Amino acid sequence: MNAWIRRLKLDSVDPTKWLILAYVQIRFISIIRTGATEDWATLLCGFAALLFPRIFSVFLALTAFRLFQQMPDIRDHNLVTLIATLILLPSAIRYTFHSGSIPVPTRLIQILLVSVYFFAFFHKLNSDFLDVQQSCLARILEHYQTLFPFAEGHLSPIIIRVAIFGTLIIEGLVPLFLWSNRLQRHAWLLLILFHTLLSVGFLRFSSTMIFLIFILTQGQKPGRAAYSAAVLFLLASTAAYLSDFQLWKALQWISWATIPTFMLFFLFKRKDQSQFSWSTPIQLLKSGNLKEKTALFSLFVFLGGSGFAPYLGWKTVGVFSIYSNLEVFPGLANHALVPQLSSITEINLVRVSSFQIDIMQIEDGAFRSTINRLNKMKEFVVPLTELRRISDGLVARNVTEAWITIEASPLVHERVDLVKDKHYFGVNGYFVNKLIAYKPIKQGYQCGRLDLE
Repeated sequence: MNAWIRRLKLDSVDPTKWLILAYVQIRFISIIRTGATEDWATLLCGFAALLFPRIFSVFLALTAFRLFQQMPDIRDHNLVTLIATLILLPSAIRYTFHSGSIPVPTRLIQILLVSVYFFAFFHKLNSDFLDVQQSCLARILEHYQTLFPFAEGHLSPIIIRVAIFGTLIIEGLVPLFLWSNRLQRHAWLLLILFHTLLSVGFLRFSSTMIFLIFILTQGQKPGRAAYSAAVLFLLASTAAYLSDFQLWKALQWISWATIPTFMLFFLFKRKDQSQFSWSTPIQLLKSGNLKEKTALFSLFVFLGGSGFAPYLGWKTVGVFSIYSNLEVFPGLANHALVPQLSSITEINLVRVSSFQIDIMQIEDGAFRSTINRLNKMKEFVVPLTELRRISDGLVARNVTEAWITIEASPLVHERVDLVKDKHYFGVNGYFVNKLIAYKPIKQGYQCGRLDLE
């Protein structure tokens, strides 16, 4: 036992060990919800990295590969994890072959955090999110009521409105605070409290964002006792899950909560200022060497392209919309600042692609069951580009036939086989299929899984 404790280095903790532990935590939380064999193999590599830190780069590479396979139909927290993984991977590879600790590119992580919260705020500036009847915040609070029966019947419009504007204030202020030397510590505290509260019902997303904050607060890591507690709770929750122990979810949450709890403790004690000064993206691009400028520019382009994609007509999945009620399709567009998209005119100041214009109404329940996020909807509409992506996916899975009924007009219904009709499969190409995906176009379907519960 003493040998294993020495191997886990519970008697001495450095920032690299904390980084590895925090990353293994968020992947454990995400993977146990899917249960895929390949993901469990990846997670075993993560547990091995706790014993042999030099193989952390292997764990990151395997995780990046598995997450990339999910694209483009990828949840926001997994997209954020993928980007963070790619940011960390070069430093982890250098750590594999050199002594010392992992040199974390904190500036890139900072930009990722700023972008996620900016777009989470921007997408929520729409009429449906601000409506106490339609807002995803109302759905989230209803979801919390199912977790805490004693709160049932106490959800008033005033509470919903406070939650709506409270969320907007937090997500609107955080991107500004994160740029400021003087205010950054307040942003960390806000986010830790905010996501600790959200984690009761939305642990995967909250744990991902806490992990990014954890990276930025490097050097302020908890000590040996906190690390020991986090490791032991992680092992206990894993054992409880594998043995189907009833309280494994509680152990999982306690395991994760050790990190934000001790982060709060050390941040409240902290008196020095953040290492970052107030700076703009343009100033960042002017500083540093060519490699740093290239990395910053690439990250800005990718995050900006993903965040603004719904308004440009490119995609509506993986855009950091995060329960925002955002709709951008013709006739349903609801954003307060972006002009309405129109299917009538070809001239539009915002849309640069026609992906969102050619839409197809699908009527077949049997076909819906092949697509996870659509299998509980009675009817749905998708852009032609998305239907072609689904067709290519069915062909890749060796599905022999997939008959669907498409409503071309109220009086015309066309029956087609998606895996054999050349109008659908093999048209998009690899990059379109890998980068572009759309949520169903349906009034009232704006809050993801909360609409299907």
